[in-house]
Amino acid sequence: MFKNQGSKQSNQLQLPEELLAQGWQISGTPVTKHGIDVWPVQRPGANAQLCVYASGVLTDVPSYEHLLEHPHDIYARLYAFGTLNRGHGVIASYELVEASDATTLLNSWLANSSASEERALSLLPGLSGLLHACIASGVLPISLDPNIVQRSTDGRLRITRLGGLWMPADISSSKTVYRADFERSPLLPVPWVAPEIKARLSLAPQSLVFSIGQLLASALFGQPPSLDDIRTGGIPFKAISSPVLARLLMGSLYPQAEERWSLAQMLEGLGANSAEAMPEAPAWSKLMPGSAKTAIDFAGQSFFRLEDLLPHCKQPANWDEAILRLGEILIWADGTAWKGLAAQMREVLHRGEHSADWVLVYLTHQICPDLPRTWRDLDFSDLHAEASLVALAQKALNSKPPNFDQLKQLYEADLRGAFSGQETS
Repeated sequence: MFKNQGSKQSNQLQLPEELLAQGWQISGTPVTKHGIDVWPVQRPGANAQLCVYASGVLTDVPSYEHLLEHPHDIYARLYAFGTLNRGHGVIASYELVEASDATTLLNSWLANSSASEERALSLLPGLSGLLHACIASGVLPISLDPNIVQRSTDGRLRITRLGGLWMPADISSSKTVYRADFERSPLLPVPWVAPEIKARLSLAPQSLVFSIGQLLASALFGQPPSLDDIRTGGIPFKAISSPVLARLLMGSLYPQAEERWSLAQMLEGLGANSAEAMPEAPAWSKLMPGSAKTAIDFAGQSFFRLEDLLPHCKQPANWDEAILRLGEILIWADGTAWKGLAAQMREVLHRGEHSADWVLVYLTHQICPDLPRTWRDLDFSDLHAEASLVALAQKALNSKPPNFDQLKQLYEADLRGAFSGQETS
């Protein structure tokens, strides 16, 4: 028994009056995943699922209204959408869509079959049909997650949840749109989301192309490549025996949205019989070679020192470690443009005017204000950054094994300048 039937159980949900008036009733207990409560509901002759989004949906009202007025087979049938009261004054977004079978989701197919080129090739017709239908509908998924893509026995794909859709003004444009609501949204799970979405909260039509590439890569490799490997050119394209698969992944996974394949190019590539018949792939050679990843990891360690420590430095048990890490950071700063600030921090600590955690916060905001919150969210699209990173990678490859003194020197000289967007002397 549930709330709309007079129950007072703990897992209550009051259906909106408009749904009750249409005969909908809750018929089971909810399943919660990624901040979404999915309730089974039914009315005579129809089963559906009520998706309640605790953190809100990313789909705007015009997109929902379009699907209500113009249903499309590629998307689960939409019965209603709006907001409801979850109790205690908490308002949440909801959508009522046709029920789906979890055993038919693409995630289950990927989990229950072996990764191979054959499996990836078998996915191409479904991906082609999915993309063609999305373009025809005018409504695009912001990203594709195997947990919301249903695969039929004949290989056709469709989307079962509608909380992450949008209608671009120009579906052929490569222009990005800023979306502040993307920040911390559980509806954008890494690694299915394009780099520009996670790094800059920006969305473009070809963001969908990236998600399609990650689905294809999952079928091929068993899991999608990490954003680190993508940004550093570390995907083993040469190990793929199928030129078709290699070209499709090169076109769809390129980290810079403006150089990634467009929707039309991706559709052309999915329908081609050979790599030669596909559009040209972006120039992955411009990115850092995967073998230079050591250099980037080395530089990243310096940033992680602050990031990993700050949330815990006020706890007495961690103060010794805080002082030790702070000393390492100040020693590192002696070889940089912040030598004077490092000396100031030492003097502050010596006089006992402020605690170690105050100094760490000061370092974060004064010495490193331009740093991303996490190393993985770095944006390599800046031309100066790109040129500097390529130069760093090339220099790092000249010494085998890598000379870490040289890498540190390079890091301090031009990698830092690249990330801050400032020329270095």
